[in-house]
Order: sequence, then structure tokens, then C-alpha cells
Amino acid sequence: MPKEWYIYILGNIEGPFDFLELRRHPDVTPETLVWKEGFENWVPIREVEELKRVFEDAEDIHEEPVEPFSVKPVGEDEVLTLQYEPFHWFVWLFIILMVILYVLYKLG
Repeated sequence: MPKEWYIYILGNIEGPFDFLELRRHPDVTPETLVWKEGFENWVPIREVEELKRVFEDAEDIHEEPVEPFSVKPVGEDEVLTLQYEPFHWFVWLFIILMVILYVLYKLG
């Protein structure tokens, strides 16, 4: 989704945002003023046809899945780079706990 929306909120201009970021923004309301390239003026979100779904229930909107890592194509002389999201602390805690339990099981 393109990041094309700017919001005027709490006296500041923020953005650009995409649709899902607007949905998740804690301060966005139907009265929040938005603008994107091609608009003449700032308008409330409730008046923008393509943003009316920002306030619908989450079950009605199918968000795109977040990939845990991505790979960009590389040429012969380039180095392959990976970008990944690290595990959350509780995943590591679970893994360590499972290893400890396994070792205790084998020793007992």
C-alpha cells in the first residue's frame, strides 16, 4: 500500500501514512484532517471515500501478512543481505525452557 496520506493532528502535520497505519494510529478520528497529492484542501477522514473503511471492524478488513524477512535480488558482484525481525523475548524464553526441560528429562 502506498504511503500517501498526511494528517493534521494535535497541531502538527504527520505522514505520509498508508491505510493500515492510519487504522492503527491512536489519535486518528473521523474528524482528523487528511491530505494527499491532488487534494486542494485538508478534509476530514469521514469525507474521503477511500478512507471510510479506516474505522470499520478489524474482521472486515484483511490486512496483508507481514513477512518475517525479505530478500532483495542481487547481482553477481553484490553481497546477499537479509532483513529479519528478531524473536520476541518470550520466544527465546520458551526455547530456553524447552532445552532445560529436555536436559532434565535426559538426566532423570
